[in-house]
Amino acid sequence: MVTAATTTPTIRVRVERSAPDAVLEWRFDELERAGVDAIEAVRLAIDVTFDIGRLRDLVARGCDAALAVTILR
Repeated sequence: MVTAATTTPTIRVRVERSAPDAVLEWRFDELERAGVDAIEAVRLAIDVTFDIGRLRDLVARGCDAALAVTILR
């Protein structure tokens, strides 16, 4: 029995995102990484006045993420 080797072509797709979309995604990822729940992370990612750096600092010093959000609002 002889079988023919088949190959599946590889398709690469590159999706261009706008700069604002990339920033929003980065902000969301950083907030989730800091321990903020997903729904709150969406709200805060949209709010460009919310200081993610200060949130990370508070969390790094042992502050609960939810409390840090309350402090920084």
